Amino acid sequence: MFEKDDSANINQLLQKSSAPDVDDAIFNHYDLNKVTLNEQINSFSCSSTAFDLNFNFQNKNISSKKVDKRTKFGQKQEIYFENLSQHIGEKKLKPSSKKSKYNYIGPWRKDQKEKVITENIIFRTEEDFGVNNLESEFNDETQESDTDDSLTDEKYAESTFLGKERTDYQNRSWIISPNETKERLPNEQCYAPKKLIKVIRAHSLGVQAIRFIPKTGHLLLSAGLDSQIKIWSSDSKCIYIYHGHKNAVRDIQFSNKQRDCKSFYSCGYDKQILFWDAEYGKTKWKILNDKTPYCVSVHPKNEQSIIVGFSNKKAIQYDTRSNEVVQVYNEHQGAVNTVTFCEDGKKFVTTSDDKKMFVWDVGIPIVVKHIADPLMQSMPYVALHSDGQHLVCQSMDNKILVYDTHANYRCIKKRFTGLKNSGYAIQCDVSPDGQYIISGDINGKVHFWDWKTTKNFRSFNAHEGVSIGCQWHPVFPSRIASCGWDGTIKIWE
Repeated sequence: MFEKDDSANINQLLQKSSAPDVDDAIFNHYDLNKVTLNEQINSFSCSSTAFDLNFNFQNKNISSKKVDKRTKFGQKQEIYFENLSQHIGEKKLKPSSKKSKYNYIGPWRKDQKEKVITENIIFRTEEDFGVNNLESEFNDETQESDTDDSLTDEKYAESTFLGKERTDYQNRSWIISPNETKERLPNEQCYAPKKLIKVIRAHSLGVQAIRFIPKTGHLLLSAGLDSQIKIWSSDSKCIYIYHGHKNAVRDIQFSNKQRDCKSFYSCGYDKQILFWDAEYGKTKWKILNDKTPYCVSVHPKNEQSIIVGFSNKKAIQYDTRSNEVVQVYNEHQGAVNTVTFCEDGKKFVTTSDDKKMFVWDVGIPIVVKHIADPLMQSMPYVALHSDGQHLVCQSMDNKILVYDTHANYRCIKKRFTGLKNSGYAIQCDVSPDGQYIISGDINGKVHFWDWKTTKNFRSFNAHEGVSIGCQWHPVFPSRIASCGWDGTIKIWE
């Protein structure tokens, strides 16, 4: 409780009114239209009062109001004011014989005294002030600010649809394969392409990776160094542009091997991993890491489970449904370049800059098989053969090596030579029938090898600069797509 002198000074202060009420103005027949600006200025300069139209918002009759005041020591004290019929707005305080912090201390300090009074005393309850309304308005404002932040993120990650219509006359989505599109026959034989049929100016900078949609191949997904991801139709028209990354995109992978796959994963040098809804151009899942992700690999039987290789020597398994880290595989001594599932998703293989290959059981952070050799080089890209048994590895000593998963991951005698890949993560691929191996080149070439004889029987100039990637069409037996750092995608048949 305050001292008596302090409460007496406060009561004397409360007896003065800063301005007439709107109700008083109506009762006393004040003509508000005749009150000029000069009169208001003179009134305020002489008596420190002015007509306040918002004064009616405050209640005049306050009796036995419970006030909660915090002292400078942090303790709460309760003050009861009775019959407070006037509003506190007077700036001048009467001097008294005893010293008090509420006493008059001069005309130059009245602003400070006002601040002291208004900060330390609360005269009305929450209902009188409408605190609940203020809190609701504040919550609404915070929600609006949150939505604004989310909108800015969504605007940055907003995708652009460039197609004519999202659905056809049968109300089928644009991403669904046409009825006339057929899947590949099991025993259909593939052939090496002979000529160039299409050139796509895909990205303003280089194209880092391309992926045909599984089973049908009627759409082609491309990732560029300009931070954009685009999807192309069979007639070389861009349908969607996905804006989500801030820097160059490193890797892209479709989420499953089904006919009508509608989602894919991407990772980039902005340290983001995104799970995209390809049909509507939205991100289903997003995670930001401290290190750069180099590769994304999707479990063949569970599209919600992925393993990402990072530059901090770790491979981390995520579950996009729970948004949690499932397992951390930390045995490498260099950046993890590739993650490849094998043996029907029971195991996976990782390669790193430490020139080693490790075999893991899914979900168990213990290395099952160490593969290391004094002559072994780093392998920046690994592809699973069409038979599901062999691993085709791009070695940095200008060779493509093959490891047999059914022979305890032993490196077999097959060697595919004739290309130059030193210093670049050149991608390789296998034909659907497993008869041919294709790969890019740092000189812009595309090479073809026979799987049985390991002979390089064909190579041609495809791009200006590095030919970073190539993909065999899943349906057409003699069609491939290649991409390079010249920003183009070329279709060969």
